[in-house]
Amino acid sequence: MPESLASFHLETAVNDLVTWAFPLAQRVQTDVASVVTAGNPGAAQAATAQLRRDQQALDGERVVIDKMFVSASDSLSAHVAPPTLPS
Repeated sequence: MPESLASFHLETAVNDLVTWAFPLAQRVQTDVASVVTAGNPGAAQAATAQLRRDQQALDGERVVIDKMFVSASDSLSAHVAPPTLPS
């Protein structure tokens, strides 16, 4: 059926969205807590470095997900922006 959402093959986008949200988003939250509670400058520096790495991984997933949703939107001629995902 051409009007079916299944014809847009969004399974990968949905799976990537779940992957993006967990565990990457959870890691970033934990990293922020580690930065805030670091007991010394060395620990703060290490936690900040980990936060940057995890944010980069999270942003990389966001790019992939955005492309999939934009492609589906374009196919529908909806031309809407992808969902705003928190950083």
